[in-house]
Amino acid sequence: YAEGRDPDQQAAEERTARVEVIAAETVVAVPAAAPESGTAGRPPMDPVLHDIYSKETQGHLLVIREYLRKREGQPAPHDLPEGVYRAIHTLSGSSKMAEARHGIRITEPLNLYMRKVFDSGHGLTDSGLAALSDAVTAIEQVVEHINESTSYFGEQPSLVERLRRLEAQLDEQLAQEADLANASALLPALAPPPA
Repeated sequence: YAEGRDPDQQAAEERTARVEVIAAETVVAVPAAAPESGTAGRPPMDPVLHDIYSKETQGHLLVIREYLRKREGQPAPHDLPEGVYRAIHTLSGSSKMAEARHGIRITEPLNLYMRKVFDSGHGLTDSGLAALSDAVTAIEQVVEHINESTSYFGEQPSLVERLRRLEAQLDEQLAQEADLANASALLPALAPPPA
């Protein structure tokens, strides 16, 4: 705090840095035989990297789960606190860093949508809150079954499509609001001068 930094953000940056170091130092031997769990030629994630990715992911999911618990039964719009958005954003980054491709498939569109929700200040709709809850479940499944093939994660495409639809709806709403704001700004200029 004395340095003007958020301790939670600093801890997240330190964890990400540790993942980068271990990922750079870890050498994964590609087995000559077929890889486990039918991953179509991809070597399984190194157990040390998986442990770090798992622990970091669980920490961020805990923040999101607590937010979902607090919003349960509350009316929309659901304000998206900075700490929750930061957890979502970091999930996307750590999935990329760990090269957890099934995690990236969920966290990337989730991060894009939530960034627009956060930046616009609109808050989540009930559908958006439900999609966030489903994304938490999907990310937990990725962490638990990191070396499974794509066919194992059959629910992912429909969730990704939901996130993209929600993002498109928000884009449309923001565009309409911008048009209204522009039209309102022109009205005084078009009005006849007072007599």
